[in-house]
Amino acid sequence: MAFVIFTRPDGTSVGIDPAKVVSFAPVPPTDSPLGGPLSEGTRIVFNNKTHQDVVELIDEVARRFKAAAMDAIAAMMTTTTRPIEMASRALTKRSAPNHPTGRSGRRRATGG
Repeated sequence: MAFVIFTRPDGTSVGIDPAKVVSFAPVPPTDSPLGGPLSEGTRIVFNNKTHQDVVELIDEVARRFKAAAMDAIAAMMTTTTRPIEMASRALTKRSAPNHPTGRSGRRRATGG
């Protein structure tokens, strides 16, 4: 899946791999023990138990992750159908010599 670009609290961009995301939620209040530098935004938690606060609100984060997932599915479907089409065409044709199915396609001459 492609990286999704968000904005860090300092205004720089950060690319996030959606496959590494465990959860995301609104950032905690700045005065709480878990609070960060943002009063509004989203905290993205990764599978290695770290997190990244981003300026984008939770609805925008969800929309971007969903779009990345849909793009990945579309790309997978595009790349997957071509080999399937090629395989089905190969199976409908007569097997060639030394074909993995074991059929040679040749007939033996019979003595008579």
